Amino acid sequence: MATRKAAAPPEDDGLVTIDKVKAIFAGDIAAVDSVYTDPDGKPLGLVARLAKIKADLPVIDPEGTNKWFNYKFIKNTQVLGVLRPRLAKQLVMIVPETVDEREPIPLKTQKGGDSLMTRMTVTWRVVDGINGESFTGQSVGYGDDSGDKGANKAYTAAQKNFLIRLFEIGGEPDIEEDESTDKRSKAREAGSERVSAVVVGDATIEGVERGGKASKATEAQMARVGQYARDLQLDSDALSGVILKVLEKDVPASDEPWQAIKVTLENLTGKQIGALIAALDDLYQSTSAPTDENGE
Repeated sequence: MATRKAAAPPEDDGLVTIDKVKAIFAGDIAAVDSVYTDPDGKPLGLVARLAKIKADLPVIDPEGTNKWFNYKFIKNTQVLGVLRPRLAKQLVMIVPETVDEREPIPLKTQKGGDSLMTRMTVTWRVVDGINGESFTGQSVGYGDDSGDKGANKAYTAAQKNFLIRLFEIGGEPDIEEDESTDKRSKAREAGSERVSAVVVGDATIEGVERGGKASKATEAQMARVGQYARDLQLDSDALSGVILKVLEKDVPASDEPWQAIKVTLENLTGKQIGALIAALDDLYQSTSAPTDENGE
């Protein structure tokens, strides 16, 4: 009796397509009884199901804490933990469509080594596994690493940022409640001494105000540095590298690096911390600016 040979599967080109996403759920749609439906039993559209997921989300209290700069943050594991099963039940996939990685910013680590700040913009496609309906959105992530994990960190940060905004997950500080956030431009006005340029990696600050009327760094100024570290997602090594680059001051090696940074900031003069704030502000502006097709 002749045996029939199974046809070879088509070669996988590695690209994510809507057909591939739909195929993941192809045999299971009828067996899933938790898809949100209308009164006639027909599955709701993609946006309607996402809205119902959002309505069903529990309150997520931030579990991450930066104790030295006194702010809390929601961890990526928290976001994925509540969303993954809900999206799966609704047969919704979120896949990266394009990744735009800008030129990394070179930094010095706390111990004087070399590190890179990876900057990444990811376009995400949200796909309905039932009918292929989809839409896209973008998010930005930053990741500092002296090895080969900068892109992984930036990608994870971009994923968390996208999901938090898409589902309007709370818990992060509200910029409307932070007066210093509304006064970024005034961070340059701490004193009267001007410098022609300060270079941080590939970010250049020209004509910024450097200095301060206070003889020592204030709590408000240190909090501002902490906020910039949070906005830029700088870890302790990256922030130490910026301090070294701008002020030529080493942050002592320590088992508690954030405490070492805090002590270093406390010992800065008003002029020094004014220059540091201005440098961080320019770095923030340069890494947030849109790029053209050549990445410039």
